[in-house]
Amino acid sequence: MKNSTTTTSKLNNGLIQNLAKAKSNAEKGSILSRENTRLLSLEKRQFEAQTMFGGFWFSLGKLISDELNASGKLRLSTAQLKKLNITKIERQRRSDAKLFFENYDALQSLTKRFNNVSALLKEFNKQNSKSSETSTKVDEKSSSKEDVKSDVGQSDNNEVVKVGTFQVPNVKQMAEAIVMQAIENGLEVKELKALNAEIANQIKALA
Repeated sequence: MKNSTTTTSKLNNGLIQNLAKAKSNAEKGSILSRENTRLLSLEKRQFEAQTMFGGFWFSLGKLISDELNASGKLRLSTAQLKKLNITKIERQRRSDAKLFFENYDALQSLTKRFNNVSALLKEFNKQNSKSSETSTKVDEKSSSKEDVKSDVGQSDNNEVVKVGTFQVPNVKQMAEAIVMQAIENGLEVKELKALNAEIANQIKALA
């Protein structure tokens, strides 16, 4: 780490000195363009190392996933974070790492196009969203041809339930999706109970 810091400091000092010696803005621009190329190349090499099998993102995601699987939970508790010594890693980075690990193989075709994991996962989610929309449209056409009918609000787990523009296979899966999203947003068990009560109130208002 010390050698890396020393090297970076020398490079910065060299850049400052070169800019000070420049006789025109055009010359400064040329110096900064070369520095930009160097930095982009460095970022790319670092990102490739971070996203390789066994790299930072893969290893952090695996650590989190293994702990969740072992405990049977959907979200790490404060005690688990302390046990793993990852409390100083911010929540978003932990979430990104978990998603990266769980979709490692599918992400390989996209990795070379990006220099940071946030942009990589954003594109991955975007592509998945488009794929899901296409699949939903195909399913709707197929259901229409077969004259399959379903009523809003029915609790039969064999029937499709439609609410607004969303469509899920059954009520149970819809509930699971809501709970998962709430957990991803950081809600605790107490808040989930409050959410459940609010949903019940909303349903009563519709009746």
